[in-house]
Amino acid sequence: MPDQLRLFSPAIIALGRGMQKMKRLAFAEARKEFEEALISREVHEIVKRWKCAAEYWLGGLQEIDHLADPGTKAIRWYELWDQFTNEDLPWREQIFADMRQQVFSHLVSLWQSDPVPLPYPIGYFLLETGDLEGAINSLEADLQRDPGSPLTHLLLANAYYCQGKISKAARHYREALLDKPLNAFEIEIKHPGLRTLWDEFEDEGMEWGWFAVYASLRGVLPLPPITSSDEARETEAWTRQWEPAGLGAEAIEAAHKARLFLAYIQMASWYRKQGAKEEIEYRRKMKSLNPLLFEFYLERL
Repeated sequence: MPDQLRLFSPAIIALGRGMQKMKRLAFAEARKEFEEALISREVHEIVKRWKCAAEYWLGGLQEIDHLADPGTKAIRWYELWDQFTNEDLPWREQIFADMRQQVFSHLVSLWQSDPVPLPYPIGYFLLETGDLEGAINSLEADLQRDPGSPLTHLLLANAYYCQGKISKAARHYREALLDKPLNAFEIEIKHPGLRTLWDEFEDEGMEWGWFAVYASLRGVLPLPPITSSDEARETEAWTRQWEPAGLGAEAIEAAHKARLFLAYIQMASWYRKQGAKEEIEYRRKMKSLNPLLFEFYLERL
């Protein structure tokens, strides 16, 4: 806390009250608190910046009031929030989570009466308001329409992770990260270990398409075991359809090879449990695809 705003001084108390009112989207009341803080001799730039933030919202909401349809209002709520989050405000992390939940609750309520295309699927906004079931239902429906969407897989992974369904979350994180680099997503990754692991992975100098394999081998995104002969046959047949040769761009080729590598891990594990010699064949295939990750695989055994 800056020396100019002594703890429990009138200015800091008024500033704290104003920030609490920002959490509840009571922007007019927040502005009054910030104005009170500015009257004090301990005027500080922080108070001025928060007063400007409250006035920014008041102006934006006044504009929203003049809009006719709820869908347009929902879009404008998001635009206001998006611009606001780019502001470098002191101690903003203390109030942003509560503000986001309130803002997105308003947005969802407006969208439900007038569904319009938003910058992100409505499941994202439901997730951020804490409606996990609603988010999952909406995102699963989105995935039926577009099974290959990395963003939908990532959002579903976040929702399942928050719900405590780790194996389902791991499956969707893998699908998302096989098709897009982790640092290309603007959405927050809820799994705390993935971003740390990404930094470690980048230090290894591998193509981004291999990250899902790396995370699986490190136990962050555990692979489900094959549990039946039928599953083994399906996986084995699938691997024969995915020939990595001639795929073009290096990163895309790495992502396709990574899918094969993951399937080979499952097949090798299955045959090891059966005591079958085919395990050696799948180990050789892994080594041919990525010798470095094959070494990680052997260390895990």
